[in-house]
Amino acid sequence: MTATTDQKLSIVETWRSDPDVRLPADVQTAIARGEAAFKNQSRHADTRVRDDDGIPEIITSVVDQSVQDRRDANLDAREQPTKGRRRQPPMIGRLRAVMIVVDRFLAERVRLRVGPNSRMNKSVRKWLNIRASRSLDPRTSRRKQISGTAVRELLKQVRAEGEAVARKPAQRRRTTQEEARERLKELLSRRAASTD
Repeated sequence: MTATTDQKLSIVETWRSDPDVRLPADVQTAIARGEAAFKNQSRHADTRVRDDDGIPEIITSVVDQSVQDRRDANLDAREQPTKGRRRQPPMIGRLRAVMIVVDRFLAERVRLRVGPNSRMNKSVRKWLNIRASRSLDPRTSRRKQISGTAVRELLKQVRAEGEAVARKPAQRRRTTQEEARERLKELLSRRAASTD
């Protein structure tokens, strides 16, 4: 080290250890703001990224390639927008995450029951609520706690993922006049059948 570096270090160390050295007010304010921002940043990083024991929790699932391919095909089909109707896009990302968690719990011999009081439902709900509370998204809809009924619907979707998606052609929506004509035909056929 050079002499100038030693002098700079000694000056920095002196103001912290020597109570007689006074820094200007604006420098003290800047240092206090920096230390407060550092403490705030480190507190948020610790609570949102790591678990209670300080180790990030990683959940993996191992399934057959054919099962994974079928799941991906089904989820990709669900993700496609419906033609002619506006609707809220499905939360496919959450469903994928729940599938992985369910696979992990099944490997730990937790039975796949969908009821709100089942062990699987409670475990998945706890896992989702922990992730929601750690969300970096400021919107309340992304941080809100999920209920047992909502987890039940997710578990039903996970259970149904073993089946292929039906590829039916989309039916054309009938107009009001066509609906009225159809009902009138049904009514007339009932009356004719009742008079015979």
